[in-house]
Amino acid sequence: MATEHIVSSYNDELVALAQMIAEMGCQVEVAIENGTKSLLKLDRELADLTIIADQRIDDMQRKIESVRAATAGLPRRRVFVAEWIDPPYCGGHWVPEMVEAAGGIDVMGVHAEPSFATNWDAVVALEPEVVVIAPCGFLAEEAARRAAELRLPCRVVAVDADSYFSRPAPRLADGVLQLGHLLHPDAVPDPGLAAIELAVTAG
Repeated sequence: MATEHIVSSYNDELVALAQMIAEMGCQVEVAIENGTKSLLKLDRELADLTIIADQRIDDMQRKIESVRAATAGLPRRRVFVAEWIDPPYCGGHWVPEMVEAAGGIDVMGVHAEPSFATNWDAVVALEPEVVVIAPCGFLAEEAARRAAELRLPCRVVAVDADSYFSRPAPRLADGVLQLGHLLHPDAVPDPGLAAIELAVTAG
């Protein structure tokens, strides 16, 4: 549930902190306040924000570690995460780590490195078992629509990248849960997020 806080704009660093926490699901209103009482009020509000941030981080870590534990010792599934479709871009930054945490191997993306353009022949040559269609900025339905003509010789699933893969926020942990279920459905329960199976071409 979103929580609203009033934050003074007298200090750019504090406002930057508020903006960062806003990315974690809190609604933050920036207002100008003056005087000692206002600053004390601000300190209390920032303390509240810090507690909320710690709780969200703990929840995020718990979810990710639960998937790591559930998939430990299982065969690592080969995965390509498409951050764009035409041309395909491999997963970058945190996405390869999400794949690793979910019990997979990202066949092209490198953790903490930017995504980059490739082509579908190069992707197929790496023999992924699962291709996850996760174009930046799109929900699962739009991702599936844009990839409808794509034909690959492996399982292809469109997901809600905008909510669970593209943004550096706590919901990335839910993306890890979804990847874990897609790769190891017997070990990781379905988190109930949108996932649309696309057509597969034999061979």
